[in-house]
Amino acid sequence: MCTPCAHWLSVCIGATSSSTDTLPSAEALAANLATASLAVLEYVSSVLQLSGWYKQCISAQLLQVLLQSLEADAACYRAALCGDGGEEAYSVAASAEWTGWPHAGSGGGEPNEDTLSYTWAAVVRRHATQSWSLFRDAALLPFLKVGLVDVVGHQCGLQYYKLLLTYAVLSPADVEAWLHDPNSFLREEEEREDGVRWTTRDTVAQLYTDSIAALGPLFLHASLEDLHECLLAAIPDNDGRECSSEQPSLAYDGAVILTPSQQQREAALFFMEAVLKRRAKELRECGAVDFTPLATHLWSNDVASATVHPGLTARALMLLTAIVRLAHATLAATAPTASADAAAATNTATAAESFMATVVADSTHALSLFTGTSKEAVAASSSSCTPLVAVLLCRFLHGTLPYWSDVLLAQHFVAWQVSLLALLSPKAGLTDDTLYNTVEQLADLLKVACAAQKKGRQSHHGSASTAAAAPLMSSSLPQTVMNCWRRNVSDPNLADVVLRLLRHVVRDDQSGASLLLRELPWVNNVLSGYAESTAELCAVPYFLHLLKYFFEYSSDEVANGAATMILDSLCQLLLSAEESAILGALSGCLAALLRRCLAVQSVQVRVAVATMEAAMTSGAAVDEGALPGVVSTTALVVDAPRAAYPFSTVIVAFVLRTLDDRRNEASLMDMGDALVAIMQRSPSFSERSSSMSSTLRCAGFLWCARTLLRSSCWLLWPP
Repeated sequence: MCTPCAHWLSVCIGATSSSTDTLPSAEALAANLATASLAVLEYVSSVLQLSGWYKQCISAQLLQVLLQSLEADAACYRAALCGDGGEEAYSVAASAEWTGWPHAGSGGGEPNEDTLSYTWAAVVRRHATQSWSLFRDAALLPFLKVGLVDVVGHQCGLQYYKLLLTYAVLSPADVEAWLHDPNSFLREEEEREDGVRWTTRDTVAQLYTDSIAALGPLFLHASLEDLHECLLAAIPDNDGRECSSEQPSLAYDGAVILTPSQQQREAALFFMEAVLKRRAKELRECGAVDFTPLATHLWSNDVASATVHPGLTARALMLLTAIVRLAHATLAATAPTASADAAAATNTATAAESFMATVVADSTHALSLFTGTSKEAVAASSSSCTPLVAVLLCRFLHGTLPYWSDVLLAQHFVAWQVSLLALLSPKAGLTDDTLYNTVEQLADLLKVACAAQKKGRQSHHGSASTAAAAPLMSSSLPQTVMNCWRRNVSDPNLADVVLRLLRHVVRDDQSGASLLLRELPWVNNVLSGYAESTAELCAVPYFLHLLKYFFEYSSDEVANGAATMILDSLCQLLLSAEESAILGALSGCLAALLRRCLAVQSVQVRVAVATMEAAMTSGAAVDEGALPGVVSTTALVVDAPRAAYPFSTVIVAFVLRTLDDRRNEASLMDMGDALVAIMQRSPSFSERSSSMSSTLRCAGFLWCARTLLRSSCWLLWPP
């Protein structure tokens, strides 16, 4: 079970020494033996996890044997990272016979006749992952704490730490995925933050931070000192490559492959980020809190340098975000009592503020060059920034945004906003997580700028701050965001973040609400039945939430303009919608409209005559063969004759729709909830509106009577 893969390879190399292709043949044979060993290891791990027999079966000797096996396989693991594929298993020669562990994409289960074996590189990587997982499960058990210290405590645990760091290196396949699609990097980070990513790299990082609590401050000091030394060291220009090649030139769309020193540096950045995020308390207790000098060095060498590898820049930006957050959290929690402590805290705060000024200015400038929005006469193609770095620069700015001063916000708010809007254009080609993050960053930027404006207005000195004087929103924002939404209307995740952004636009900027009003014809067309796709029809609930923002937060002029444009479509939708999501959003939208625009109760609205007549006669509003909800009404509404009706008549018709015998209990409840929401939240249905109030009371009586009758019948004659 714990036999190193390197041992099997050496045995097979000796057995195939007479072959002309010794190494490939030996690896094919060794893959069979290592896979059998891996199967036993996985079986034992599963039994221990399911049974909980750790105390009966695990001892410190197993920890020592596992570490010896992993140390022996370190070189094989580094070589396996350069093999084809990632953490998943890959099929190999048909000569391999044993197929005991399932393909990662097969969903598990028993092996079958069609299951193939796996490459030597895949087996080595899988064996390392499983060995570290078993070690993690066993090493942190309370009864093995003393045994763990005995096994790894030599020289403050430095040998153990360096072994962990060896297995934390990044594979070329991962770098290639990041460079080709920045979404892969963001997905990995999200999975890591959620604790659902268990590659070898993530397992050893988790084990490192957990070992800090088990081994104490000496281990923390020793490992931090080594990490500092690694990160402050210069990378040799003539470093050899980990994956040897006769032509070690450019790869991955022009990006140089990570050299061994760069791989080790990226792993050190990864470990430092992990300890800052997960062990901030221990760092403060041992006094290791001022990482600003390290951050300055990293910014100059790993971010601002034009020759640095994008993979290093990506990881450095993640670490820099953690450093900024730790520094400000420490300053906020520190209450110096002595003058020396106060002076040290002041110097630290000054250094942190100076660092923030530099990195924010450099980041916004690089983004302006990348997006082509810079006022300088420099082409976007001349920028050394790659799409991955641009996305992570935005993420870094977003992560540090709460720590910007008002002056810093005033200086760079506009430039960053313009760059974010440029990233939302079709030319940028953002998708999935990168697109969601960009919209979310815009929303948070507007939120912070609005807070700065309010603080400036409330200044006791009678003069607004510099941040308050900055314009809140670019005039192109509403059109850019709505066009982006229209291109990706089938994505509900984007709709959620877009609504959050547009809520800030309508609520916090009256000029923005006026500009956004010009984009409502698309929404009105969809609600009126002139949709271009089913995806637009499925977005109707989101459109209704957007309209509700207009009626709740915008000025009277903008709210009345939106009501004039959209009221006919809302009434038509009220008479034809069946889906609970649409009815719920529609009721809230209409209630907000009626509460804000009181004159609506006396207006005439134009709706389809057939829909109105069907509702007044308690008939079906849609064809039986059509799909339920708003989708089925499209063909009826587009070319149907329309007539003007009093708004109160439309509400009565909506109530009378419930008298249809074909309506089920769920539909009846949805329509009742919508009616109650409109009546309770709108002053239009108060006692002062005598004619409408009496009409609605009569209609409400019919609805209540029908509901009670149905309930009584169900109790007497249950189905």
